[in-house]
Amino acid sequence: MTNEDILPPVGRRAESPDTFAPDGSEIRLLLGATEATSKASLVEVTLEAGQVSRPVWHRTVEELWYVLEGSGRIWRCPADRNPSDVQPVEVGP
Repeated sequence: MTNEDILPPVGRRAESPDTFAPDGSEIRLLLGATEATSKASLVEVTLEAGQVSRPVWHRTVEELWYVLEGSGRIWRCPADRNPSDVQPVEVGP
């Protein structure tokens, strides 16, 4: 095995979005199967000022949010809670 075999993958930010989420968020894939990741991916999601993202429940994926600029609210709902009983939390850089 050489050092090349154990180096982590390198992702690059595309100029244009790879896709758009149902809420209109721009999605750019930074790391995924193309970069030889097998258990995780990394995406950049961009929401314009005033844009609202819809809550989504994933069965097999966990999301980590890291806010670089701006502020907003993120909805987090544990599996054992009723979504209508959970309030969003404030987030920012």
